[in-house]
Amino acid sequence: MLNKVDSIPERCGPWITKKLSFKDRPEEEYLIRYRDPIKAIQALWGDPSLASDLVYRPAKLFRSEDQSEENKIFSEMWTGNFWNEAQEQIPEGGTIAPVIIATDKTQLTQFSGNKSAYPVYLTLGNIPKSLRRKPGSRACILIAYLSVDKPAKEGLSQTQLKLRRYQLFHKSMAIILESLKSAGNPSGPGIEMVGGDGAVRRVYPLLAIYVADYPEQCLVSCTKYGTCPRCRRKADELHIGDPGEPRTQDWTESKIQEARQAAKQGGRGVHSRTMEDDIVGGNFEPFWSGFPLTDIHQCLAPDVLHQLYQGVLKHLVTWIQIVVGKEELDERIKRLPPAPHVRHFSKGISSLAQVSGTERKHIARVLLACLHGKMEPEGITACRAILHFIQLAQYPSHDQETLQYMKDELRTWNTYRRYFIQKEARVHFDIPKFHSLLHYVDSIQYIGSTDNSNTEAFERLHIDFAKEGWRSSNKRDYFPQMISFISRQEKISSLDFYKSWQLDIGKDSSTVQERTEEEDTLTVSSSEVSVSFSKNPKEPRKRLDAIVVLHDAPGFLPTLKLFLNELLSPSDRQTTKKALKGLLPFRTLEIWHSFGLVPLKVLEEPEKSLIKAQPLTSKRSSRFDTVLVLENDEAESTAVQGCRVARLRVIFRLPQTIDNYGFSEKAPDRWPRDLLAYVTWYSRFKPAPDKATELLGKETGNQKTFSTNAPIFL
Repeated sequence: MLNKVDSIPERCGPWITKKLSFKDRPEEEYLIRYRDPIKAIQALWGDPSLASDLVYRPAKLFRSEDQSEENKIFSEMWTGNFWNEAQEQIPEGGTIAPVIIATDKTQLTQFSGNKSAYPVYLTLGNIPKSLRRKPGSRACILIAYLSVDKPAKEGLSQTQLKLRRYQLFHKSMAIILESLKSAGNPSGPGIEMVGGDGAVRRVYPLLAIYVADYPEQCLVSCTKYGTCPRCRRKADELHIGDPGEPRTQDWTESKIQEARQAAKQGGRGVHSRTMEDDIVGGNFEPFWSGFPLTDIHQCLAPDVLHQLYQGVLKHLVTWIQIVVGKEELDERIKRLPPAPHVRHFSKGISSLAQVSGTERKHIARVLLACLHGKMEPEGITACRAILHFIQLAQYPSHDQETLQYMKDELRTWNTYRRYFIQKEARVHFDIPKFHSLLHYVDSIQYIGSTDNSNTEAFERLHIDFAKEGWRSSNKRDYFPQMISFISRQEKISSLDFYKSWQLDIGKDSSTVQERTEEEDTLTVSSSEVSVSFSKNPKEPRKRLDAIVVLHDAPGFLPTLKLFLNELLSPSDRQTTKKALKGLLPFRTLEIWHSFGLVPLKVLEEPEKSLIKAQPLTSKRSSRFDTVLVLENDEAESTAVQGCRVARLRVIFRLPQTIDNYGFSEKAPDRWPRDLLAYVTWYSRFKPAPDKATELLGKETGNQKTFSTNAPIFL
């Protein structure tokens, strides 16, 4: 069977193995395994599964008919300035393929051994970011494995060893990406590519984004570690609240050439001269030299995972623990109630080892509230500003208003961060990852929102393109086996899709999938949100007295009686006192434990929220989520005016049959068949938010938490 699979044509062309070595040590060989990136681009371009989603021209989006810069929207890559500017520099009728390259070394062994891989990934900005993030969409391609072998240390100084690593990396990448230089040259013919829609286009592939963490950004851009890869700020100037003069590819190359010319005259070497300008130069050519319409420093995209969560937030939590105390912060976090999309840290956070990016995201969601009353307003303001910036930076689309929000929050952070120096939690703020925040706005305007280039999406690919192949190998001479494994997986996937597409099975299977989901869930849509819930209740016949006790809802039955009384005709309606004394014509209700809320889809698939009203059982504790309820017509989608906070207690549906003096009969037509929710209200919001946290508090006094007068329709 393997021979049959191997006979299928490669999706992205054959793999090539090349040996590299240094002139003075020819016995030390470094293997790179790669395939032509042009073949990979052609595979993506011609993939029928992506044909209906590919975008072939840049666009300028505006939030109103006034097409001014103030109303411009930045989201997908084709809305950024890079693509719009580059389109004007290629021949008329040409199409740009913005190439996104990502490199990231990953560990293959988990507990023992020191085996690693250094994959290089390629994808295109023509593909919507929502598809690029899905591993199963086949929108990202592995084009190379760089050598993970390190030069021998014997006879080399630390500087010489570092330069050899730089030289090996840049030489490898130059070989791998060589074909992109001529293909993207605007004075050349480009490459004719057949799309999945059958159309033939003249394509110019341009290196647009390089996705890497900070150490690798320095390696890629030949920047001195500890400085900024995007501007010329010195290592001891990173605390300054404004970016320095931008680095440009032409400037970097000219400084390296000047150092080489000066070194020929004698004296210091190339490296020591370029280091005066915070450039790592030597007797090697940067791989990006000669790439058309590309500036490598602008290609270095923001990295939400490593810069914001594993960098900025990591530092912030450490400083907060010094100021507040680890034990105190842990106790506050442990006492937070469960909530949708928020992990409950039952043991606090100080005991966490090797904290993942996902865990830090959950910490960021609860951190600010835990500081109230334990930190001075100046410190809380600083924390709030940086936490707000982290959230704003992840917006899937931006306009000038949201970009200004980011600038304002960063300015607030720079104003109040001195609090941590005063508390001796920090000595200085010459931290590259904090300084990198100054470049986020420019980068968003240049290449689109940050989710176009987050390293988190590419790290997920390590499982498919490195770790799975390693596990399938015999652990000896494993790279050829990994390549065979990946090639076979690609072939099987391509063949499977082709057969489905050819026989039009894809359409039938999607219909079956929709029908299957419909059997399990029902969806009720409105103009802004849809509510989904399971078709069958979690508890089909739950006794009323059990609902009151297990859902901690003593006001449920009186509220339900009054609600049903209001549904009667005016002539049959009873007084409140008499209605409360009456008996309900049923003893059980259908009970659901959760429902889903899906916001209106604007640019990409929104995140679904699962809201729970989960009663106490012998196996788990109860959970009754807090919800924001639109109370009247003044309610706004982005503010709390006209809204109230409530706690969801019961999700139920009225029965279709009732008991009438021992006889079963159909329920009144006036009774709704929709799902209903019973909530208990919190007291109202204070008139203004807290100045430091900008969080809304509830009014204090003798107000009690009380139940709603009527169930809420879902």
